Amino acid sequence: MPDFCATGGQLENIEFEIVNADGDVDMKIHNDDQECQFHMLTIKSGLSNADESIRYTFKHGRCTVPSIRVPEIEGTLCFEASHSQYTELCLTRKVIFSFYLQQSFGSYEL
Repeated sequence: MPDFCATGGQLENIEFEIVNADGDVDMKIHNDDQECQFHMLTIKSGLSNADESIRYTFKHGRCTVPSIRVPEIEGTLCFEASHSQYTELCLTRKVIFSFYLQQSFGSYEL
């Protein structure tokens, strides 16, 4: 995830991983509806209602967010990504959106 990105585009294929104490991806973190093992990534941002969030499933410790739309206006966006049940597993990021980057470098893709 970049610290800066161009306005009006989208970030694509953003990957999140949960690692264990040894630094390896924790393969046990796997969403399985049949076994009632619910492992979801929850994303909350300043772009939506505070009560709304987007959820994606973890598969063997990994979760890929297909795309996040970048606002058309310049500014800063803070968002929080966390595990749906184990909220201590969280990450907060701040991304600055700039029209200048769009003019200088074209669209940005991860």
